Amino acid sequence: MGFLASSLLSPLWLGGLLFVLGVAGWRRLRRGLRIAFVVAGALLLALATPLVAGRLILWQESRAPSPQECGSSPDTIVVL
Repeated sequence: MGFLASSLLSPLWLGGLLFVLGVAGWRRLRRGLRIAFVVAGALLLALATPLVAGRLILWQESRAPSPQECGSSPDTIVVL
């Protein structure tokens, strides 16, 4: 179930879905909505590229506190 949910919420899948929906309703959509479909689809597909995905991971990892900020290691370690 988790794999299915994560694959359906991926930027590549959502970008492809926007592309298909945009092509299917291109003639019926207003110009502003067409532009929104193209911009959103391009952004989602760009987020799926390794370069942008790597930058997003680097940005997210830089927000985590460093081990020095977390304090000293505990004296006892409990493994369950």
